[in-house]
Amino acid sequence: MSRQSRTGEPQRDPGARAAVAGWTVSLLAAAGAGWAAVTVDAEWRQALAGACAAAVVLLTALVLILIRRLSAERAHRAREAEVATARGTEVAHLAAVRVPAIAERLQTGRRLDGVPGPMASPEETGEEFARALDSVVVALGSDTAVHRERALRDSVQAAFESVARTMHVMATVQQQVLDEVE
Repeated sequence: MSRQSRTGEPQRDPGARAAVAGWTVSLLAAAGAGWAAVTVDAEWRQALAGACAAAVVLLTALVLILIRRLSAERAHRAREAEVATARGTEVAHLAAVRVPAIAERLQTGRRLDGVPGPMASPEETGEEFARALDSVVVALGSDTAVHRERALRDSVQAAFESVARTMHVMATVQQQVLDEVE
């Protein structure tokens, strides 16, 4: 795995560096053991074979540890991908279903009872994300928003009534003028 350093050059992960160093040391030890096996007598060959067997056991343990780390990293990345997918789905549901339902209820002056809830559980999207979505819904459907919507609707209705009264008065005056002209 490589990352970008401050200068923009690729930088190896410390775990990858340790693995490369381990493999290098192991290969050098194996090469040294092979050379020693060729050049020494039988007694040393048995000791060398034991050391090689120990090196194989250590290398096998190292491989198993690396496999375990790799599977844990894959599981972690799969979980992150699931959370990202669930969050994307939840945001799309918020924009397409929940916000229009909240707006419709606010326009009619009703409470937010019956507004569709979240699609995913907080465990699927993360607790913090679920709280943030809930705060958005609460802010959209708060009593303040309901009062603002009602006040706006009432002021628009009052303006229309005022215009209607003015038009009625003007029509009455116009009718009186026409009656006098006749």
